[in-house]
Amino acid sequence: MWPFGRSQTPSRNAVLRQARGLALRGKTEEATTLLERYCREHPDDYAVLVNLGAVHYASGRHTPAIERFEQALKLKPDSPTVWLNIGAARNALGHVDKAIQALMKALELDPRHRDCHYNLAIAQQKKGRPLAAMAELEMELALHPDHKQARALVATLRAALLKAQGEE
Repeated sequence: MWPFGRSQTPSRNAVLRQARGLALRGKTEEATTLLERYCREHPDDYAVLVNLGAVHYASGRHTPAIERFEQALKLKPDSPTVWLNIGAARNALGHVDKAIQALMKALELDPRHRDCHYNLAIAQQKKGRPLAAMAELEMELALHPDHKQARALVATLRAALLKAQGEE
C-alpha cells in the first residue's frame, strides 16, 4: 500500500514532492524506496528517474545513480542535465576520463549549463592538470559569477599553484 493512505498509485508530482521532502530531512533511504516503488510501476518516467538518480548520488551511491541517469538518458538523450549528472557521478567514482566525456557532451548540448565547467575543473584537477582546472573554473565563474563552490576551488587551486611555484 502506498504511504498516501489510498491503494491507487499517487500522482508523479505527489511522489516527487514527498521524496524531496524526505531527502531534505535526511531520510534518503525512505526517499529512495518511494521513488523506486514508483519507478517499478512507471519505468519510463524521466523526472522520477532523474530524481532517483539524484537521491542515490546524494547518498554516495554513485553506481546506482549512474544506472538511473542512464535510464533517463534513453528517454531524453539530449538532456545536458543528465549528462552533467552522469559526469559528476563518474567523477565521484574516479572514472575521470568517462566523466570528462560526459561533461563535454553536456557542454556540447548547452555551453552555458551551470556546474559543467566546475565539474570539469574537478576532473582536470584529478588528472593532475591544475591549469586546465583553473581555466574551467574561470569559465564557470564567467558564466555564473555567484557559484560559491567554484570560487572556493579557485582559491584552493591558486594556493596550491603558488606553493608549487615556491618549491621549485
